[in-house]
Amino acid sequence: MTKCRAVENQCYMVALTQSGYIEDDEYNLGESRIIDYKGEELSSIMEGEGLASAVLQFDEMYDFRDKCTVLNDIKPSYEVKMLCVK
Repeated sequence: MTKCRAVENQCYMVALTQSGYIEDDEYNLGESRIIDYKGEELSSIMEGEGLASAVLQFDEMYDFRDKCTVLNDIKPSYEVKMLCVK
């Protein structure tokens, strides 16, 4: 889902999770990653502790946003209507 969020928001995403034992024999792998605005994985740590780094090209991201203007369709607010069904 991280790739989807990066693409739909046209932004870089840094996703990280805890690694190691949690409790009662539960273990978290700790998959962490850096995703660019096009959904490409720039760096990742698939298991355990570590350091992920990437060069973020903000100028390229802004150029992409200028060409792909989906963010212009975002409404500043939404009206919520309550519907009651009897």
